[in-house]
Amino acid sequence: YGGKITDDMDRRLFNTYAAHWVSPAVLDPDFTYNPGEPINKFPKDFVYRVADNLEVDAYRRYASSFPDVDTPEIFGLHPNA
Repeated sequence: YGGKITDDMDRRLFNTYAAHWVSPAVLDPDFTYNPGEPINKFPKDFVYRVADNLEVDAYRRYASSFPDVDTPEIFGLHPNA
């Protein structure tokens, strides 16, 4: 997805992603964006989740721990995408 909604198919794709990835369920402590059974190992076994820290420094530490390259699997795509 390129970030612009220019037609009905773009809107359909955006709504599909938003319904799954932007919902109250993501605030559950057990929620993770990682697939249940990834095809490839994630770098450093990183777990993508919504950070629940209230301190800015804790958010910064979490943000700086992300892998350099995100696997397409966290977006529901095949790793070769």
